[in-house]
Amino acid sequence: HKKAWTCRLSTTTQTGTAGDFWPAGDLYSSSNPGMYGVFGTDLHRWNESTDTWTDTTSNLTATPVNTGVAFKGTGTLKLFIPMGASGYATHTGAAFANVAASGSVPAAKAFSVFGNTSLICLDTVGQLWHSEDGTTWTSFSTDGKIDESLTANWIYEDRDAMGNPVLMVITTGGLFSFDPAGPTLYQQDLKLPNHSSQGKTACNWRGEQYIAAALNVFSYTGGNIGSMGLDRDDGLPFGLSARSSIVSLVSEFNGMYALVQGDPEGVVVADEYVYSSVHVWTGFGWHAIWESEQPTDVSRLYVSGVNGQNRLWWGGDHTAYTVDLPISLTNPVSIQGYSGSGYEADAYIETGLTDMGMPGSDKIAVSIGVRASSNNGVDVAYPVVKYRRSDSASWTSCLGPFNANGVALSSYLLEDTYYYWMDSGFEGVRFDEIELRVEWDNPAFIKWVALYF
Repeated sequence: HKKAWTCRLSTTTQTGTAGDFWPAGDLYSSSNPGMYGVFGTDLHRWNESTDTWTDTTSNLTATPVNTGVAFKGTGTLKLFIPMGASGYATHTGAAFANVAASGSVPAAKAFSVFGNTSLICLDTVGQLWHSEDGTTWTSFSTDGKIDESLTANWIYEDRDAMGNPVLMVITTGGLFSFDPAGPTLYQQDLKLPNHSSQGKTACNWRGEQYIAAALNVFSYTGGNIGSMGLDRDDGLPFGLSARSSIVSLVSEFNGMYALVQGDPEGVVVADEYVYSSVHVWTGFGWHAIWESEQPTDVSRLYVSGVNGQNRLWWGGDHTAYTVDLPISLTNPVSIQGYSGSGYEADAYIETGLTDMGMPGSDKIAVSIGVRASSNNGVDVAYPVVKYRRSDSASWTSCLGPFNANGVALSSYLLEDTYYYWMDSGFEGVRFDEIELRVEWDNPAFIKWVALYF
């Protein structure tokens, strides 16, 4: 089928001082505005002009447990960074402080700005707190506390059926809404088996809520619940999925991004490792953005818009990863940077195993036809086509490309159908199931691709 081709954006890596990287958040302050991140306990500021992290020399008393949020209210504009049992850290761009947890200060697990007038904090035992100035905290007491039989992991603002702001609390047992005016907690229709891999994160994108449950994402709107992957249909390959779970969801103009924690310790099978990854939901389907090159512990996702640059950030062990995102709505046919520099230098499509609708029957694959179109008349080399007959088999390269008359082709891609042969004898290969792989150089300029069997 003729399908639009979406080349994935390029992921670059940045390092700071020793320590795992956590995105801290954007701070639009008059003094040292920018995107802040933490390596271990060292607070850094991102320098967009030099593409480097600068150590602020300020140190947290503990590593972060989530991304931070900026809030002013009736006080001073600060970036709030949750540190769990140790409390939280604040930074104004000029002044830094560690605020220890106490009877009047929450052991901060997550923050959310609510109604543009207050900062709500979820603490480590599921208690909700609020502050209007970012300094003085008030507990919502028992009416604003998740029962400790569940673990509350994340909070975010949404709207109720009347359009009024409501706080959503995602837990290992499902979704709750919280009305601070009550204050009252309500359990929503989306309930989950109480398990540590469930309900680690959630977000709102284009007026719909998305809640992670292990490797699945549930969509939730007005009581309507839908299951949308990443474990639907064929799901992710074993090397990305076994014992994996989604630990972070964030939204931006063109998609909702999911960060998947793999199994870096080889718990599944001895000497078998499951890698971490990032994927984006575009409203039409999931697209792979990044896979770790080795077993990696990941932190959280954060979309930064400070300094006029739209970036996606996340941490993997001691490394900060970032993707330069388009600053406006885009579509697969358009290209944001005609140099293609913002995209990966090579790419591939894997079709997944298929029995061609004839299960249990021997079949013969003789050739495959490929037809593609490039953007803006850019010269693109012909692709490499490979096949395999099981998930565990290695890929075999096909011969080609040839035109319809069997003449070998070279030079650059033409908008015509060209063919690849499965074997040198032109007799074909027998198969029950077969998977195809098409590899491209300069893939950012491919507009669409069609395969003919």
